[in-house]
Amino acid sequence: MSNPMKAAMIVAAGIFVACGAIAAPCGTLPNTSVEVVVQEAPISMIQDITLEDLRVISAQVRWPPAHPVLGFYASTVGYAARSIEIHDTRLANGPGCLGFQLEADLVAVDRRIAIAKDLPGPPCRLRATVEHYRHHAAAASLALHRFASGLPAKIAPKFEQHLRSQPGTPKELRQYVDGLLDAAVERFMRSLVQVQDEVDTANEIRRLSAPCDET
Repeated sequence: MSNPMKAAMIVAAGIFVACGAIAAPCGTLPNTSVEVVVQEAPISMIQDITLEDLRVISAQVRWPPAHPVLGFYASTVGYAARSIEIHDTRLANGPGCLGFQLEADLVAVDRRIAIAKDLPGPPCRLRATVEHYRHHAAAASLALHRFASGLPAKIAPKFEQHLRSQPGTPKELRQYVDGLLDAAVERFMRSLVQVQDEVDTANEIRRLSAPCDET
């Protein structure tokens, strides 16, 4: 995936190699781990788009919405491999293996809710619409945190296998980690389509068009 945040958010990963004095068999290293931290920017409220603009945008997307588009929630998700620490317990002519500690950040930036500035009806209509798109934002945030919590278990075995088969240079290791994170984030972004669809329940759709005393 050509991640627009990759170039902006990626930081130079510090890669340190520590040579152990005593060899340890593979699989018993205590410091082999992956830590993923989620960082989310505050949500901005925007009201500088028209209903006609939204209709044009809606007509261009692959997945048509389940209700008239009155606004949208959007954000950009990227990652930063903060540090990669390699532990080398191999002796010159003895057993041993490579272990690692990987720290990565998942970032959600440019989070915004946009509402049509020509939205018809009384203030309660605006409040109901804003609340609806806040539900979309909350669903995306929950999905991101769940994705982050499951990411270590998916990345660690692949990185460990890569280290054992072809450890490579620090630059090559960082490129390999970038590739793992890039592919994982791409899959996550595709999964958000279903996450957002699940917000549009029958009750949510009813609330968007219900009289004010029903909102």
